[in-house]
Amino acid sequence: KEETSHQLRRDAGDLVPMAMKWLNHRNSFHKRQAIRVLGEIGLPAMEAIPSLRELLDDPDRDTRAAAEESIRKIQTKAGSPSQRGEPPK
Repeated sequence: KEETSHQLRRDAGDLVPMAMKWLNHRNSFHKRQAIRVLGEIGLPAMEAIPSLRELLDDPDRDTRAAAEESIRKIQTKAGSPSQRGEPPK
């Protein structure tokens, strides 16, 4: 189980650079999809938080909301012991 969890985190981390490229897409739908993917990835997406914070000023209301939600998800997951690879207490 631990090996599978490690593999999933590594694979998710591989998605981060690709998703970050889509954050500047001119199509709001594609941009929001990338934002949501980063939020679901969690801890490996911490590096995306500065870019997501920039999107809090995006002209599109839905994009701003998606960025806010993803930042919250990443930070919440980063605070979870299981996401940091620590055993549950």
